[in-house]
Amino acid sequence: MMWGYSWVAQSPDGGFFLGIAYGPNANESNDARFALPAFDRLFERRAVLPDGPEREALMREGKNLLVAHMPYKVHVHTILNDLLQPRVRGWWRHPFGRDTWVYTGVDLETSA
Repeated sequence: MMWGYSWVAQSPDGGFFLGIAYGPNANESNDARFALPAFDRLFERRAVLPDGPEREALMREGKNLLVAHMPYKVHVHTILNDLLQPRVRGWWRHPFGRDTWVYTGVDLETSA
């Protein structure tokens, strides 16, 4: 049986997406109940490393294991387009936040 999920990154760290396949997370975020000891060891080693080439290599290796075993199939990448008028001030799309209009205003002097 297959069904769809929608996951959105909450931070620039890709570790979240690896965590949904981490064996001990079964019954929580690991809905596929994927269990692969080699992946779990990579995930645990990655968690204690600082950002850098070694951590990135572990994440890439973990991703390759997930692609090979396919507990989840990624099939959609959201693309957002924004169209603004020149009089809009203060607008900036945060790469992970959803409140894009919180600090947005309109310059009334240039509004016609």
